[in-house]
Amino acid sequence: MKSRKIIHPQKSLMPPARSLIEYSNPALKDKSSNWYAFARALDMGMLDLDALAIDTGYRGFKDMDKSINPARLHAKKGAKFMRSLKDNSVAASSMSDSAIKGLLKKHSTL
Repeated sequence: MKSRKIIHPQKSLMPPARSLIEYSNPALKDKSSNWYAFARALDMGMLDLDALAIDTGYRGFKDMDKSINPARLHAKKGAKFMRSLKDNSVAASSMSDSAIKGLLKKHSTL
């Protein structure tokens, strides 16, 4: 008698559906983060910050948070930072550049 091999369905490569809170970045909850106050002011979450980090040349938010604060990133990347910020934040998309620069001055130091 020939044995049969049981084929089990492959596990999905996608993680199970979870709320975004489970994916939140601990650094964003940490008030000592370089980006905490700035992200709160613009209502940016982990996914927004990750996209901003990748757009500006970092591997992700954790890498960007360890490396630089918002004001220094703006000084370093300028227009690219502003464009990415407006693309990744609903609040920033309706703000002028000068209003965003005001938030940078208020919520981070050079």
